[in-house]
Amino acid sequence: MPPGTKMQTFLNSVRTGETKTTRALERLWTDRGSSLATNASRKGALNGLPDWLRSALTRQGDQHAPVALSEIEFDHIRDWPDAEKEKLRQALLASLGPPRRTVRFRWALSKDSTSVNPVDNLYGPGDMTITFNSPEKNVKTAKGSTEVSVSV
Repeated sequence: MPPGTKMQTFLNSVRTGETKTTRALERLWTDRGSSLATNASRKGALNGLPDWLRSALTRQGDQHAPVALSEIEFDHIRDWPDAEKEKLRQALLASLGPPRRTVRFRWALSKDSTSVNPVDNLYGPGDMTITFNSPEKNVKTAKGSTEVSVSV
């Protein structure tokens, strides 16, 4: 959760596992996964925040369900550990099959001391779920503030 996240948004995300970023990634991969796979085919292709991914995420959303990400959300993605992004890249490529599988993205708080992103059902049939786990210890709020952030 990037800095400036409203407390109610944070609480809803804790309850549902959905964030603006998980929705944008899910829509992006559902709509354009095969075409994006070329850019993601080489090791380290998600390190930092590559221009092709930023561009694809910028175009996400429509008038009925906007999920385009802000600069602060892009900064947050850029800060994710590259090793975890590499696990994500490998899982996304595996989802293309055969057979092609649906990928669900979720977010959760964890008791781990570092960000870890488990992939459920990587090799099984059916949907694959990628969960972005953020350490509980990284949740920050200022006294009296209605905003929260969860650092990577």
